[in-house]
Amino acid sequence: SSLCFSSHVCLKMPIANEDVNALAENLRAPITERHKPAIDAIVSHVWKELPKAHDGQLRIVHGVKGGSLFKGTAMRGKFDVDLIFLLDLPARKLDDEGFQSQLKGSLVKCLENHGEIVMVDARAGVPFPSVSCSLFGIGFDIALGVDLVKGRVVKDRWKNQLRAAQQQILKCPGYYKAIILSRALSASVSEACVVAVQQESDVVKLAIVLLKHWRDFNSLKMFKSFYAEGLALCAVDELRRKSIENPQMTVLSIFTRVLQLLDLSEATARAPRYLTLEFLGLYDPADWEGWYPDPEQSGHGHRIILVNPMTPILDALHSVSVQALRGWSEAARDTLGRLGDGSASMEDLFGVGPSGGMSLEPAGEVFERAPGAWAADKFRQ
Repeated sequence: SSLCFSSHVCLKMPIANEDVNALAENLRAPITERHKPAIDAIVSHVWKELPKAHDGQLRIVHGVKGGSLFKGTAMRGKFDVDLIFLLDLPARKLDDEGFQSQLKGSLVKCLENHGEIVMVDARAGVPFPSVSCSLFGIGFDIALGVDLVKGRVVKDRWKNQLRAAQQQILKCPGYYKAIILSRALSASVSEACVVAVQQESDVVKLAIVLLKHWRDFNSLKMFKSFYAEGLALCAVDELRRKSIENPQMTVLSIFTRVLQLLDLSEATARAPRYLTLEFLGLYDPADWEGWYPDPEQSGHGHRIILVNPMTPILDALHSVSVQALRGWSEAARDTLGRLGDGSASMEDLFGVGPSGGMSLEPAGEVFERAPGAWAADKFRQ
């Protein structure tokens, strides 16, 4: 904020948590009844028509709705609804890129058979069965996975699904086979991580919204929402552990701690910042000894590693380029400096005031799209 006098001299004031909290609230898109017709229409269509498109040889066992809209972290005008359909198939079928391509072809055929669904991105050249489309003006990411609990109705189904996937991965004959299967099962296990976000307080969700807006305003390349959420959860865990009796949990404190994690000026490729989400309790650390991402063997020159919370053999940031990570780090360091010396206004840091009115537009558009997809609620079966 700032105080301006008649002499046209403005005194910059420190950014207040109330302002960033108000901004995040105004940027957030809540789920409403207007989303329901499109979601229900696609769910019903795919459930009925996908098996037909695959010559009657598929059976959908379970479905989940996900993405930031269902987690409370969607940004106004910049979100997709994630839909995941779990099939009655052996997990190792997804090891085969040829079979993945067949599944994807059936999914595209199914969606194109609907008169009003518009295909946005069939992701040509990528065999994994995941596509983007839209219906009634709402964007969707649709992915196919495998059911690992054999259709059983069990309490905490997502936990059983995750554990079954991890057991399959740990049985793989070799490290690289395990990596391939882990990537193939990304959509199948994603419900677990969205539960972690849903269970967090509204302050944490607002901090994630603010972080994604900051990402967009700074035109940060390859900065997916999956990363923003993982980084925010790491920041929250650190704040809780440092102030157990009275944690300073505000939107601004979480956002600031994420920037500190992203400032890689003191990290190196040989000694990277190594972040895990072990505290979420989604895996047993003892099971994965010797399987964690090894910076000395990756050869990517990354100065930061974010261990995937569902399949901890994977580095969630593996596909992010060194140049993109450098851009994240430089933007974080610049924002931290401005926050620290009080030299910037809300408009300087975020392009908007607390009301959320867009006084400045980001240089490039960033779309909401997590790896695979994340899930939240069961479909009606």
